[in-house]
Amino acid sequence: MNGDKAQLDSLSNRAGTSIGLKRRILVVDDNKDIALSTSWLLKLQGFEVETSYDGLDALQVAARFRPDVALLDVGLPGIDGHELSDRLREQFGDELLVILVTAYSCNDQPIARKPAFDHYFVKPLDFSVLLQLLS
Repeated sequence: MNGDKAQLDSLSNRAGTSIGLKRRILVVDDNKDIALSTSWLLKLQGFEVETSYDGLDALQVAARFRPDVALLDVGLPGIDGHELSDRLREQFGDELLVILVTAYSCNDQPIARKPAFDHYFVKPLDFSVLLQLLS
């Protein structure tokens, strides 16, 4: 739980971020059960949510939906979560809060590169911590 608190404090202290105002969330995960259940839980909390199952489709959805938050799996077909994050940053800049959701830890090679994301959660996602972050 201390790691979750540290994650939350890290995001809460990010300069210029008004997380409580983030209402439009793009959920991208190639595991349809995870994507749909995460989207459903977010919708129950009052967020407007769009769901995608691969990186290339997510770019098209994002262009139309214009999310405030992108919740991205790392291992995606088409383009992976890192490249998707980079492209979303090019499109929306720093106004988009990008959160990677992955089975990797921060010390693993895929996460250790220069991030184009604001934070990450290790699967399984602790939904209560995510909700605290977003509300």
